[in-house]
Amino acid sequence: VVVPNYNYARFLPRRMESILNQTFTDLELIFLDDASQDDSRAVVQQYAGNPRLRVMFNETNSGSPFAQWNRGVEMARGEYVWIAEADDFAEADFLERLVPLLDGDRDLGLVYCQSRLVDEDDRETGTMLPYTDRLWPGRWAESFRNRGRDEVARYLVHRCTIPNASAVLFRRSAFLDAGGAEAGMRLCGDWMTYVRILKRWDLYFLAANLNHFRTHAQAQRTRLSGDPAEIVERYMVLEEALNHTRVRRRDRREALESRMFLWVNLADRNGWSLRDPRMAAIRVAAARVDPQVEWRFFRKRRTQKVKRIFQKIRWNREPR
Repeated sequence: VVVPNYNYARFLPRRMESILNQTFTDLELIFLDDASQDDSRAVVQQYAGNPRLRVMFNETNSGSPFAQWNRGVEMARGEYVWIAEADDFAEADFLERLVPLLDGDRDLGLVYCQSRLVDEDDRETGTMLPYTDRLWPGRWAESFRNRGRDEVARYLVHRCTIPNASAVLFRRSAFLDAGGAEAGMRLCGDWMTYVRILKRWDLYFLAANLNHFRTHAQAQRTRLSGDPAEIVERYMVLEEALNHTRVRRRDRREALESRMFLWVNLADRNGWSLRDPRMAAIRVAAARVDPQVEWRFFRKRRTQKVKRIFQKIRWNREPR
């Protein structure tokens, strides 16, 4: 069990207890602190006497949580790996329910479960079903097994339908065969990792709420949402998904359109033109998968501008 941590001292007791109190006890816990500036070191030292715990403190920040993923998997001695994000927590039978799935099916590269959403104070705010239902309503309401390539071509090409790393258990060998996580990424490295694993392995989804996914202002995804790098990474994932995977023309078109939607919104919010130097990296990444990238950009920008005009007219006409 790998716990990559950066400045999550306030959440660590709940995280550590939810691992060490698992009903499946044959585990090692690898805690990796990425040069935290808070009391993380003091918190984890409270567990120093546990023989299942190994701790490593970075003197300087690595700059990417996915570099910590790679380090943790390299250190791991177990056949299966659980990246247990430091701000989340799990039910006590998380491993007891997921480990037998991998034990019983040698073609599975990863298994994952449903997640409950919680806020900073552990209050439940829902599940991830609304997020996945936008793509295929009802599919994640029940457990299923699927071929990895099909999952990539029909679902992961659009969005990360495995929305929280803490809900996933994967084979160490599958992770290593896929080349590990993309350490240069800051937001979509988990998505990229799943795409690469599922090109060779299958997956299983268990529709049980065994994971608690914490949403809060300090989370990296919250802080970096809307950054140009996020759109670059989304195009990189799409390129990986299209590489050696049969994606239907309709799915390819919709995947391009969804990324273009985010790109145009970013450009409009910042008043950037297509040729703005701050958009150069996005243009390069998009052009690798979309030969009509400039045409699509201007068409999407024009379409969204017209929609905003009509929405403004409609709002002005509504009685107040």
